[in-house]
Amino acid sequence: MNYKLKWNLPHDATTCLGWLLDARGVEDIEGYVHPSKDYELDPLLLDNIEKGCYLLKSHLDKNSKILFIVDCDTDGFMSSAMMWLYIKDFYPRAQLDYVCHEHKQHGLEDVIDGIEESDYDLIILPDASSNDYDYHKRLYSNKKDVLVIDHHETDTYSEYAVVINNQLSKNYSNKSFCGAGVVYKFLMVMDTLFNKPAHCEKYMDLCALANIADCMSMKHPETRYYIMEGLKRVQNEGFKAFINQQSYSLFKESKELGYISIAFYIAPLLNAVVRVGSMDEKRLLFESFINPNNLIQTDKRGAKPGDMERTAVEMARRAANARNRQNRIKEKATELLDMRLHKYDLLDNKILVIEVNDEDGIPQELRGLICAQFVNRYHRPCAIVARNNEGFLRGSIRGNDSFLEVPDFKAFLEASGKTEYVQGHANAAGVSIHESNLEDLLNYANTHISDNGLSNVYFVDYIFNENENIGSLLLTIADHPELWGNDIEEPTVVIENIPYYREQVMVMGEGKDSAKFSHNGIEFVKFKNLDFIQELLAPERGRITVYGKIKKNTWAGRTTPQVLIEDYEIEDATYEF
Repeated sequence: MNYKLKWNLPHDATTCLGWLLDARGVEDIEGYVHPSKDYELDPLLLDNIEKGCYLLKSHLDKNSKILFIVDCDTDGFMSSAMMWLYIKDFYPRAQLDYVCHEHKQHGLEDVIDGIEESDYDLIILPDASSNDYDYHKRLYSNKKDVLVIDHHETDTYSEYAVVINNQLSKNYSNKSFCGAGVVYKFLMVMDTLFNKPAHCEKYMDLCALANIADCMSMKHPETRYYIMEGLKRVQNEGFKAFINQQSYSLFKESKELGYISIAFYIAPLLNAVVRVGSMDEKRLLFESFINPNNLIQTDKRGAKPGDMERTAVEMARRAANARNRQNRIKEKATELLDMRLHKYDLLDNKILVIEVNDEDGIPQELRGLICAQFVNRYHRPCAIVARNNEGFLRGSIRGNDSFLEVPDFKAFLEASGKTEYVQGHANAAGVSIHESNLEDLLNYANTHISDNGLSNVYFVDYIFNENENIGSLLLTIADHPELWGNDIEEPTVVIENIPYYREQVMVMGEGKDSAKFSHNGIEFVKFKNLDFIQELLAPERGRITVYGKIKKNTWAGRTTPQVLIEDYEIEDATYEF
């Protein structure tokens, strides 16, 4: 196990949080720990926002027919829901309609033909379409207004739509803000038009959910304020139903909702519906946020015709089922591609490029998740691609920032010069490779990555000796899970050479596949790993070095610091003297 210290932080429980946040680039630590309304930016700093508000109000006043294009992710659903609900607060009879994308598509491309010939007067695209220049022109030519409220990067403003985009707005400093965040600022300006101060705050909860699900950085104090404040005032009945569905997982470590708990236990359910749900399920997901209390026929086991349930409650249950269905599809697809991997000796290469075809029946929406499975299984970067008619292999890539020589797979591919494009994040992106360049790309990887180049190197916040008195420091960190989120990573530690005896190890769980032991007042736990248990119990006396994250365990009124083991090294110490 390879690990390195990222920085030399004092081992001081009273100052550790400040040092950890400072090391993560947080400039205003007090403002970060205690976010407040003072960090809200003036919405008028967003270009075109007043123009957009007047456009919407003029159509509402004329009772125009308005169509929402619900973008195909949690941010898109929440952005549209916030606007829809806000409009209905002031115009209950407004003629609103919506469409959802059938697949993982964004903007107007897959729906333009139907909309072009429709009788809608205004098309609203929250969280998408900033760069749909040609489609905007087509709608403009058909006398339809287009309102885009978005956060995705693009080159310039459309001439044929009103576009509000924080990335294009030079005076708006918060670039780590999702589509629902920009929608929230839009609603703030609408409040002034209706002379209803702070009415938009009803929808801060959905703004928080969207920013978390879209993995927005919390470094900007405005984004952090909306996330923290929104989670304190959850009002939407759809959101509440999902919280209730996941209540055990959400609150087993903390009584408060937080960035990480929402990201782990709510967002995946919503994303599963978007990835593998039917069109009816996608529409029902949207309805669960805009009409949560409508009664619908339930399809739960044993239900009879006429057995009704609130839309929000029914959809939360179905979303959990969708995630289980997604996982089954993912596992089946992984097995299929694993056989292909071995059949064609793809493991001879330092990076994996696995081609899929239509006959495989693997949803495009799941290819990134499956990619990540292969990264973890074979400890090398992976691309899952499909060949199009022009000979381009296009799909998803995944990597791991702990790979010694390839911590940024996107940059590695770009440096090869063998790709058409790589768009996205360092280790989660879309890729296009022409078939004529594939062999050259594999050769490049095989020559530029050494035999040890894909070994994991963990860059950690602390390295402790087994006998250090660190219980108070660990508890201080564990007491503040609300501080960590995307771009503000959870602290990680290595504790070296922890001695233990076989009889100290407690094997737990229904499947007897989890284990726990204690040393120096700290619990060390690893869940669902039989190999770990076998290795741990092999020597009568051993020494273990662990890498993990910091948690706590409260039982019978006593709270104990805990390290959740993610990797480890064990030595047989039976014959040590």
